[in-house]
Amino acid sequence: MDKGVQDWLDALQVGQADMARSFIEIVAATAPELDVALKWGKPTFSLDGDFHHWICQIGATKRAVGLTFHFGSLLDDR
Repeated sequence: MDKGVQDWLDALQVGQADMARSFIEIVAATAPELDVALKWGKPTFSLDGDFHHWICQIGATKRAVGLTFHFGSLLDDR
């Protein structure tokens, strides 16, 4: 896992970190062709390293952890 992403996870509260880690594992298992890196302060997934057209990212607030899609249409339908 990218060091920036691991550092981001380590900074979260335990429950948040568990949920965020689950999101990361699900995305990585579902679409192993995606790259992940900490971009804009959040774990961000892209296709072929094109983080300008990122696919999805994980964000965390005090109350929630969420998965946001941006250019999800770039993925093949399965």
